[in-house]
Amino acid sequence: RGTGPTELGLLTLLTELDLYSNQFECTIPTEVGVLTGLELFRIHKNRLNGTVPSELGKLTQLSFLDICCNALTGTVPTELSNMSLLVELFVEENALTGPILDSWTAENFPELDTFLLYGNALVGNLSHGFCNSDEGAVDVEIKADCLGSDPEVECSCCLSCCDRSDVCTDD
Repeated sequence: RGTGPTELGLLTLLTELDLYSNQFECTIPTEVGVLTGLELFRIHKNRLNGTVPSELGKLTQLSFLDICCNALTGTVPTELSNMSLLVELFVEENALTGPILDSWTAENFPELDTFLLYGNALVGNLSHGFCNSDEGAVDVEIKADCLGSDPEVECSCCLSCCDRSDVCTDD
């Protein structure tokens, strides 16, 4: 409980940090931001709480970011848009709130293959950045809260849409 170990910041040569399903009950330490050589950061399925630190945006070498299935709150830091090498981005099933970032576009994430963000209270439009590019819809698997009579997310090219109770359908 409390803050994750700040000593993580001492592991400056680390390229992969995989803490999948350890039942950690803490916040993500901001010191993770100094691990600029990280290519994989997975903290999926723990009991992490607090906000997503903006320092994660300094991890510009990341190709895989998975903060899914925790109890993270607050808005998504705009600094995450600095991760232009991301291939897979998983932020689903947290308690994140606020708008879909305008910077979440195919242009800013040219390598992105999978983007899962359902199960949060994020609102806005993904279509402008991923579905309506100059070349048409990009080839990204997107799963968002875009189902129901009043969807939280507009996404005309999502491969799977979920409603407010996390019931999902594939298009």
